[in-house]
Amino acid sequence: MLRNGVSPPLSESSKATHNRCSGVQPRLVNMSTFESLGLSQPITEAVIAIGFETPTAIQEQAIPRLLAGEEDFVGLAQTGTGKTAAFGLPLLHRTDVALPSVQSLILAPTREFCLQICRALESFATHQPKL
Repeated sequence: MLRNGVSPPLSESSKATHNRCSGVQPRLVNMSTFESLGLSQPITEAVIAIGFETPTAIQEQAIPRLLAGEEDFVGLAQTGTGKTAAFGLPLLHRTDVALPSVQSLILAPTREFCLQICRALESFATHQPKL
């Protein structure tokens, strides 16, 4: 969730509909932090500098599983819920800058979406100069 309120809060009925459609379990209080998800300090610092305060539902569910090395993961959530951070933060966390080979590949259906993902990953990696 963004500190500046970009994502408007959902009404209780909207939350119920969203949760049924996305498969995300309903939560009334978000108590986790990006630190508690197991992300490295540089990534956590970058996320906080961007303005993220707490992980969204998709981020809470995806990040620990992807950090653990789960190879097949499908995360479904509505637009604007932080899916790019949900896969991008663990991707950056697991990247070994000492290895001079391709370690990740992200496929996007359009050039514009590719550029959007690239900008997001660059902002997540601002405290990791070698990435």
